[in-house]
Amino acid sequence: MIYNRYMDIHKFIEDTFDVLLANEAENNMLIGNALLCQKQNSKNWFMATVCDNQNNVLLTALQMPLHYVVLYETNNTRNDDALSILAEHMIGENINLPGVLSEKVLAHRFSDIYCNACDICYKIDNSMQIMKVTDPKPFKKVAGQLRLATEKDLFYLPFWDQCLRSESGLDPWPLKNVISNTQMRINSEHLYIWENDIPLSTASIGRELLNGVNINGAFTPPMYRNNGYSTSCIAAITALALDNSKNKFCCVFVGADHDVANKIYKVLGYHFICDFDGMKFLRMY
Repeated sequence: MIYNRYMDIHKFIEDTFDVLLANEAENNMLIGNALLCQKQNSKNWFMATVCDNQNNVLLTALQMPLHYVVLYETNNTRNDDALSILAEHMIGENINLPGVLSEKVLAHRFSDIYCNACDICYKIDNSMQIMKVTDPKPFKKVAGQLRLATEKDLFYLPFWDQCLRSESGLDPWPLKNVISNTQMRINSEHLYIWENDIPLSTASIGRELLNGVNINGAFTPPMYRNNGYSTSCIAAITALALDNSKNKFCCVFVGADHDVANKIYKVLGYHFICDFDGMKFLRMY
Protein backbone atom coordinates (compact mmCIF):
# COMPACT_ATOMS: atom_id res chain seq x y z
CA MET A 1 0.00 0.00 0.00
CA ILE A 2 1.04 3.60 -0.63
CA TYR A 3 0.70 6.45 1.87
CA ASN A 4 0.41 9.94 0.38
CA ARG A 5 0.71 13.14 2.42
CA TYR A 6 -0.45 16.30 0.65
CA MET A 7 0.72 19.87 1.08
CA ASP A 8 -1.35 21.16 -1.86
CA ILE A 9 -5.15 21.19 -1.39
CA HIS A 10 -5.70 21.33 -5.16
CA LYS A 11 -3.78 18.07 -5.65
CA PHE A 12 -5.67 16.49 -2.74
CA ILE A 13 -9.00 17.44 -4.32
CA GLU A 14 -7.85 16.20 -7.73
CA ASP A 15 -6.93 12.80 -6.29
CA THR A 16 -9.91 12.26 -3.96
CA PHE A 17 -13.06 14.01 -5.18
CA ASP A 18 -14.11 11.34 -7.69
CA VAL A 19 -14.12 8.89 -4.78
CA LEU A 20 -15.76 11.26 -2.29
CA LEU A 21 -18.49 12.44 -4.66
CA ALA A 22 -19.73 8.88 -5.14
CA ASN A 23 -21.19 9.31 -1.62
CA GLU A 24 -21.44 13.10 -1.46
CA ALA A 25 -23.98 13.35 1.36
CA GLU A 26 -22.02 10.98 3.60
CA ASN A 27 -18.85 12.93 2.80
CA ASN A 28 -20.39 16.39 3.13
CA MET A 29 -18.08 17.32 6.01
CA LEU A 30 -14.94 16.10 4.26
CA ILE A 31 -15.86 17.73 0.94
CA GLY A 32 -17.04 20.95 2.57
CA ASN A 33 -13.85 21.25 4.60
CA ALA A 34 -11.71 20.63 1.52
CA LEU A 35 -13.55 23.37 -0.38
CA LEU A 36 -13.07 25.66 2.64
CA CYS A 37 -9.36 24.81 2.68
CA GLN A 38 -9.12 26.05 -0.92
CA LYS A 39 -10.01 29.52 0.35
CA GLN A 40 -7.53 29.45 3.23
CA ASN A 41 -3.88 28.78 3.87
CA SER A 42 -3.64 24.98 3.84
CA LYS A 43 -0.17 24.98 5.43
CA ASN A 44 -1.27 23.47 8.76
CA TRP A 45 -3.96 21.15 7.43
CA PHE A 46 -3.39 17.39 7.43
CA MET A 47 -4.37 15.81 4.11
CA ALA A 48 -3.59 12.20 3.24
CA THR A 49 -4.65 9.11 1.34
CA VAL A 50 -3.75 5.45 1.50
CA CYS A 51 -3.81 3.76 -1.90
CA ASP A 52 -3.33 0.26 -3.27
CA ASN A 53 -0.38 -0.54 -5.50
CA GLN A 54 -2.35 0.62 -8.57
CA ASN A 55 -2.80 4.00 -6.83
CA ASN A 56 -6.54 3.52 -6.26
CA VAL A 57 -7.59 5.49 -3.18
CA LEU A 58 -8.65 3.20 -0.32
CA LEU A 59 -8.75 5.71 2.53
CA THR A 60 -9.05 9.51 2.61
CA ALA A 61 -8.18 11.69 5.61
CA LEU A 62 -8.55 15.44 6.16
CA GLN A 63 -7.97 17.39 9.37
CA MET A 64 -8.44 21.08 10.01
CA PRO A 65 -5.85 22.38 12.51
CA LEU A 66 -6.80 21.43 16.10
CA HIS A 67 -9.94 19.59 14.91
CA TYR A 68 -10.84 15.90 14.61
CA VAL A 69 -9.61 14.10 11.51
CA VAL A 70 -12.42 13.20 9.09
CA LEU A 71 -12.10 9.80 7.37
CA TYR A 72 -13.71 7.92 4.50
CA GLU A 73 -13.07 4.38 3.27
CA THR A 74 -13.77 4.20 -0.46
CA ASN A 75 -17.24 2.74 -1.03
CA ASN A 76 -17.30 2.05 2.72
CA THR A 77 -15.13 -1.00 2.05
CA ARG A 78 -13.38 -2.10 5.23
CA ASN A 79 -9.56 -2.03 5.12
CA ASP A 80 -7.84 -2.31 8.49
CA ASP A 81 -4.40 -2.34 6.88
CA ALA A 82 -5.02 1.11 5.41
CA LEU A 83 -6.16 2.38 8.82
CA SER A 84 -3.02 0.99 10.45
CA ILE A 85 -0.81 2.70 7.88
CA LEU A 86 -2.59 6.03 8.40
CA ALA A 87 -2.36 5.75 12.20
CA GLU A 88 1.34 4.83 12.01
CA HIS A 89 2.15 7.87 9.88
CA MET A 90 0.06 10.30 11.94
CA ILE A 91 1.88 9.14 15.07
CA GLY A 92 5.27 9.21 13.36
CA GLU A 93 4.65 12.72 12.01
CA ASN A 94 3.52 13.94 15.46
CA ILE A 95 0.13 15.09 14.17
CA ASN A 96 -1.87 16.67 16.99
CA LEU A 97 -4.98 14.50 16.87
CA PRO A 98 -7.81 15.17 19.35
CA GLY A 99 -10.19 12.65 17.77
CA VAL A 100 -11.88 11.28 14.67
CA LEU A 101 -15.16 11.85 12.81
CA SER A 102 -16.52 9.35 10.31
CA GLU A 103 -19.08 6.68 9.58
CA LYS A 104 -19.73 4.98 12.91
CA VAL A 105 -18.00 1.62 12.43
CA LEU A 106 -14.99 3.26 10.78
CA ALA A 107 -14.66 5.77 13.64
CA HIS A 108 -14.58 2.97 16.22
CA ARG A 109 -12.11 0.86 14.22
CA PHE A 110 -9.67 3.72 13.66
CA SER A 111 -9.95 4.72 17.33
CA ASP A 112 -9.09 1.17 18.40
CA ILE A 113 -6.04 1.05 16.13
CA TYR A 114 -4.75 4.55 16.90
CA CYS A 115 -5.37 4.49 20.64
CA ASN A 116 -3.86 1.02 21.08
CA ALA A 117 -0.73 2.26 19.31
CA CYS A 118 -0.58 5.37 21.54
CA ASP A 119 -1.64 3.56 24.73
CA ILE A 120 -4.49 6.01 25.30
CA CYS A 121 -8.27 5.73 25.65
CA TYR A 122 -11.17 7.21 23.72
CA LYS A 123 -14.82 7.96 24.27
CA ILE A 124 -17.83 8.61 22.07
CA ASP A 125 -18.09 12.38 21.82
CA ASN A 126 -21.05 12.65 19.46
CA SER A 127 -23.38 10.11 17.87
CA MET A 128 -25.17 11.39 14.79
CA GLN A 129 -27.03 10.28 11.70
CA ILE A 130 -26.70 11.79 8.24
CA MET A 131 -30.01 12.23 6.42
CA LYS A 132 -30.64 13.37 2.86
CA VAL A 133 -33.51 14.59 0.68
CA THR A 134 -33.77 15.01 -3.08
CA ASP A 135 -37.55 15.21 -3.46
CA PRO A 136 -39.18 16.79 -0.37
CA LYS A 137 -42.61 15.69 0.76
CA PRO A 138 -45.36 18.36 0.70
CA PHE A 139 -45.77 20.07 4.05
CA LYS A 140 -48.39 22.63 5.06
CA LYS A 141 -46.44 25.30 6.86
CA VAL A 142 -47.76 27.07 9.94
CA ALA A 143 -48.42 30.80 10.01
CA GLY A 144 -45.31 32.86 9.39
CA GLN A 145 -42.60 33.35 6.82
CA LEU A 146 -38.91 32.69 6.24
CA ARG A 147 -36.47 35.57 6.07
CA LEU A 148 -32.73 36.11 6.16
CA ALA A 149 -31.25 37.00 9.54
CA THR A 150 -29.80 40.49 9.83
CA GLU A 151 -27.63 42.35 12.32
CA LYS A 152 -30.83 43.37 14.10
CA ASP A 153 -31.12 39.73 15.21
CA LEU A 154 -27.74 39.69 16.94
CA PHE A 155 -29.25 40.55 20.32
CA TYR A 156 -30.75 37.05 20.65
CA LEU A 157 -29.32 34.65 18.01
CA PRO A 158 -25.97 34.05 19.79
CA PHE A 159 -27.88 32.98 22.90
CA TRP A 160 -30.05 30.63 20.84
CA ASP A 161 -26.83 29.17 19.44
CA GLN A 162 -25.42 28.63 22.93
CA CYS A 163 -28.61 26.81 23.94
CA LEU A 164 -28.36 24.62 20.84
CA ARG A 165 -24.76 23.69 21.63
CA SER A 166 -25.72 22.83 25.20
CA GLU A 167 -28.69 20.69 24.13
CA SER A 168 -26.50 18.94 21.54
CA GLY A 169 -23.88 18.02 24.14
CA LEU A 170 -21.20 20.16 22.47
CA ASP A 171 -18.53 22.02 24.38
CA PRO A 172 -19.54 25.65 25.08
CA TRP A 173 -17.94 28.47 23.13
CA PRO A 174 -17.02 31.87 24.61
CA LEU A 175 -19.82 34.32 23.84
CA LYS A 176 -17.53 36.50 21.72
CA ASN A 177 -16.80 33.50 19.48
CA VAL A 178 -20.49 32.71 19.14
CA ILE A 179 -21.25 36.33 18.23
CA SER A 180 -18.46 36.31 15.64
CA ASN A 181 -19.72 33.06 14.12
CA THR A 182 -23.29 34.35 14.00
CA GLN A 183 -22.13 37.57 12.36
CA MET A 184 -20.24 35.57 9.73
CA ARG A 185 -23.33 33.50 8.87
CA ILE A 186 -25.43 36.68 8.65
CA ASN A 187 -22.89 38.30 6.33
CA SER A 188 -22.82 35.22 4.09
CA GLU A 189 -26.66 35.27 3.87
CA HIS A 190 -26.86 31.67 5.05
CA LEU A 191 -28.73 32.20 8.33
CA TYR A 192 -32.53 32.20 8.31
CA ILE A 193 -35.38 33.01 10.71
CA TRP A 194 -38.95 31.72 10.74
CA GLU A 195 -41.08 34.45 12.21
CA ASN A 196 -44.70 35.43 12.72
CA ASP A 197 -44.43 38.99 14.07
CA ILE A 198 -41.67 37.68 16.36
CA PRO A 199 -38.72 35.29 15.67
CA LEU A 200 -39.76 31.71 16.40
CA SER A 201 -37.15 29.37 14.90
CA THR A 202 -33.84 29.42 13.03
CA ALA A 203 -31.65 27.26 10.79
CA SER A 204 -28.75 27.77 8.39
CA ILE A 205 -27.46 26.65 5.05
CA GLY A 206 -24.08 25.33 6.14
CA ARG A 207 -21.57 23.66 3.85
CA GLU A 208 -22.08 24.32 0.17
CA LEU A 209 -21.05 21.20 -1.74
CA LEU A 210 -20.65 20.58 -5.46
CA ASN A 211 -24.15 19.13 -5.92
CA GLY A 212 -25.97 20.03 -2.73
CA VAL A 213 -25.93 21.77 0.63
CA ASN A 214 -25.82 20.88 4.30
CA ILE A 215 -28.51 22.42 6.53
CA ASN A 216 -27.57 22.95 10.16
CA GLY A 217 -28.14 25.03 13.27
CA ALA A 218 -31.86 24.25 13.53
CA PHE A 219 -33.20 25.59 16.83
CA THR A 220 -36.51 26.63 18.33
CA PRO A 221 -36.62 28.09 21.86
CA PRO A 222 -38.40 25.75 24.32
CA MET A 223 -41.42 28.04 24.81
CA TYR A 224 -42.19 27.94 21.06
CA ARG A 225 -41.80 24.20 20.50
CA ASN A 226 -44.45 21.69 19.40
CA ASN A 227 -46.08 24.23 17.11
CA GLY A 228 -44.48 23.27 13.78
CA TYR A 229 -42.16 26.28 13.61
CA SER A 230 -38.93 24.29 13.20
CA THR A 231 -40.50 21.98 10.61
CA SER A 232 -41.78 24.99 8.66
CA CYS A 233 -38.39 26.70 8.85
CA ILE A 234 -36.47 23.64 7.63
CA ALA A 235 -39.05 22.91 4.94
CA ALA A 236 -38.74 26.45 3.60
CA ILE A 237 -34.92 26.39 3.62
CA THR A 238 -34.90 22.97 1.93
CA ALA A 239 -37.22 24.24 -0.81
CA LEU A 240 -35.13 27.39 -1.22
CA ALA A 241 -31.92 25.38 -1.57
CA LEU A 242 -33.42 22.92 -4.07
CA ASP A 243 -34.83 25.77 -6.16
CA ASN A 244 -31.21 26.42 -7.10
CA SER A 245 -30.57 24.18 -10.10
CA LYS A 246 -27.02 23.50 -8.83
CA ASN A 247 -28.36 21.65 -5.80
CA LYS A 248 -29.59 18.10 -6.28
CA PHE A 249 -29.97 17.35 -2.57
CA CYS A 250 -29.91 18.70 0.98
CA CYS A 251 -28.38 16.80 3.88
CA VAL A 252 -28.34 17.17 7.65
CA PHE A 253 -26.65 15.80 10.74
CA VAL A 254 -29.16 14.70 13.40
CA GLY A 255 -28.41 13.47 16.91
CA ALA A 256 -28.82 9.68 16.85
CA ASP A 257 -31.06 9.81 19.94
CA HIS A 258 -32.89 13.03 18.99
CA ASP A 259 -36.29 11.51 18.21
CA VAL A 260 -38.05 14.84 17.61
CA ALA A 261 -35.50 16.04 15.06
CA ASN A 262 -35.51 12.66 13.31
CA LYS A 263 -39.29 12.81 13.05
CA ILE A 264 -39.21 16.35 11.62
CA TYR A 265 -36.79 15.42 8.87
CA LYS A 266 -38.64 12.22 7.99
CA VAL A 267 -41.89 14.18 7.66
CA LEU A 268 -40.12 16.39 5.12
CA GLY A 269 -38.83 13.44 3.08
CA TYR A 270 -35.29 13.14 4.43
CA HIS A 271 -34.01 9.56 4.60
CA PHE A 272 -31.22 7.86 6.53
CA ILE A 273 -27.76 7.66 4.91
CA CYS A 274 -25.47 6.42 7.70
CA ASP A 275 -24.55 6.64 11.36
CA PHE A 276 -21.71 9.08 11.96
CA ASP A 277 -19.73 9.23 15.21
CA GLY A 278 -17.20 11.57 16.76
CA MET A 279 -14.61 9.90 18.99
CA LYS A 280 -12.55 11.94 21.45
CA PHE A 281 -9.03 10.72 22.29
CA LEU A 282 -8.20 10.97 25.98
CA ARG A 283 -4.61 11.84 26.82
CA MET A 284 -3.16 12.33 30.30
CA TYR A 285 -1.65 15.75 29.54
